[in-house]
Parts: sequence; C-alpha cells; structure tokens
Amino acid sequence: MRIRDPQSIEQIVSLVHDRWFDVEAIDYDAESGVLEIPFSDLGYVRTLLIGCVQSVKIVDTERVGYYDFNSISYDAEMGLVRVSTGIPLLLEAVVGGLDISVFDDVGREES
Repeated sequence: MRIRDPQSIEQIVSLVHDRWFDVEAIDYDAESGVLEIPFSDLGYVRTLLIGCVQSVKIVDTERVGYYDFNSISYDAEMGLVRVSTGIPLLLEAVVGGLDISVFDDVGREES
C-alpha cells in the first residue's frame, strides 16, 4: 500500500499499529531520501517506507531496543512525519511531501 494523500494515512496506520520494530534496524538513505523501518507482523518481516525524506531525528531515551507502532501523523505545514510508539521514542522525518508505503518481506506492496 502506498499513500500520498494525508486523508489516507489511517490506512497505513492500520497495517502497522501494534507491530514491533527494532530501532537499530531503521535505515535512512539520504541520497535516495528514503527511511526504512522493518517490522515484525505475525512472523513475517514487513517494511514501512517513508519517501521524500530530507532529514531524520531519532531520540531513544528509553533504550529498550524494540518499539511498537501506535500512530503516524503528518503535518503538511511543517513537512513532518511523526511515528508515535507505545514506549516513548522520538521518531520524526522532515519530508518534501507525503509518500508512505508498506511492503511485505519479498518487496510487494501491501494492500
């Protein structure tokens, strides 16, 4: 699934909510502007991709390693995507526009 419309963000949230990811596995490729967050989904590995990324900020004060997705928000005025977690973690990306996808473990878009 891929969204570019802020009104559709809940469709992505429904795919990742309460799924767990390892903060150390997060990868940001500044050259391509892509932030990848692999996560576990009932024994499968899926990936949340955030595109059009200009910078990323991660502040891991709790240092527990694994975090659960709670919600994802987009502030168009600030150009900011925020990932909220059940355990406190600051994870945000400055973006040039909204482009979020979820892929399965073999690279297919989730629907």
